[in-house]
Amino acid sequence: MRSKSILFVDLDRTLFDTSRFVEAIRNELKLQFQVVMTTNEARNYYRYYEDLYDYDFFKHCQDRGVTSQQIYDCIFPELLIKYGSFLYEDVRSLLGTEFEIMTFGSEPYQSLKLKMAPELQDRAVTIVHERKGAYINREFKNVSVTLIDDKPAAMTGYSAGTFIHLDRAQKVPIINDESGIHIRSLNHTKEVLS
Repeated sequence: MRSKSILFVDLDRTLFDTSRFVEAIRNELKLQFQVVMTTNEARNYYRYYEDLYDYDFFKHCQDRGVTSQQIYDCIFPELLIKYGSFLYEDVRSLLGTEFEIMTFGSEPYQSLKLKMAPELQDRAVTIVHERKGAYINREFKNVSVTLIDDKPAAMTGYSAGTFIHLDRAQKVPIINDESGIHIRSLNHTKEVLS
């Protein structure tokens, strides 16, 4: 049974440096398999859920002649050796906090990213294919949910809990006004939750 309150933290661009990961995995694909994968080409492998999209990375690789087994056997170990974790530095401030991960995307691709973040291996993970706010409304009726996400639209339609917008580009550390709670870094999480 779940507790009466849950802190969910988004994966992509909140905990996990997705841009750095995409660049690294593309570099490894080029080095090991001479496969060049561009953003424009990747768009052919997007699946849309309303205005949200998911990237079928493994189908893209397969169509370019690289199997998922080769990704795990060849690419994955090299990425761990060369880059270690793809977590943002400020994630360390959350590691002593009880939280779960909620992420949008395909299970195989999100699982690969999570494997690239060994510090998160003990966290419960929920993978959704809809707006997080809609999912939370349906699945957590009697639970107080707080979500930290870099995309404000993630909580569209959800008003019973707390949404904390992570905006790494904002100039001040914390903004708490009529538009909601906005933090520049995950280092400010404990402060806004207390």
